[in-house]
Amino acid sequence: MGKSLERPGDQGMGMARGLLERAIYGPEREQELVSAFLGERPGIFVEVGANDPVIESQTLHLERRGWTGLLVEPLAEMAAALRRQRKARVAEVACGAPAHHGTLMSFKVATTGSTLADDFTDADLVASEIRKVPVATLDSLLKQAGFAKVDFVSIDVEGFEIEVLAGFSLERYRPRLVLMEDRVRELTRHRHMLGRGYKLVRRTGLNSWYVPAETEFPISWFGRWQILRKYRLGVPFRAARDIVRISAKCRGSVNVAKY
Repeated sequence: MGKSLERPGDQGMGMARGLLERAIYGPEREQELVSAFLGERPGIFVEVGANDPVIESQTLHLERRGWTGLLVEPLAEMAAALRRQRKARVAEVACGAPAHHGTLMSFKVATTGSTLADDFTDADLVASEIRKVPVATLDSLLKQAGFAKVDFVSIDVEGFEIEVLAGFSLERYRPRLVLMEDRVRELTRHRHMLGRGYKLVRRTGLNSWYVPAETEFPISWFGRWQILRKYRLGVPFRAARDIVRISAKCRGSVNVAKY
């Protein structure tokens, strides 16, 4: 047998890198990491809250690699832009729970972060207008599209995630990766995913990564510590910080109105 080309100390360095590998990354690494995880074979994506066809799109890089899928966007001007610039199917609706299906709901429009939720997830956002938009469950949209399976799902709906998930049969479609925006002020979304057989494995920017529990996805000890700190230890501090920010914003509004 030939001699190993591994130099003394290489194995130890590899083990150290393995122990210290991150689980939380900045948004600039997201597309690279998503592509690496999903692999080369084209699949089917769903982007709920697609918004702009190009800017901050979660699925354009996949479409360029031969993927197809569904883009869900309730704003008429954004849906029209998606139809012009993208190949995937476009649904000009908002996604919601079964109780919302077939109704019109008030959609708060902001420069970024428009939502059906009662309050914006970002305390600094202010609605420029409110529109009535049609609502449908994600299950119904997938059925209309004829998709029997889904590989990748992105959900970016500024606080309306639980309602979207209520209208989506995770057990049936079993996507390989769910990327969900979550500012982690509380753990309702996280518990929902765990209760349906998914596990949290990574975070990029504001997006949590969930994969089926049976998926092999090693996480280093350092990565586990990052997740523990983000999803357990840090939650009460973020919640308290947001209460202070919202209170200050409300006081500012009162002062403006008064004077």
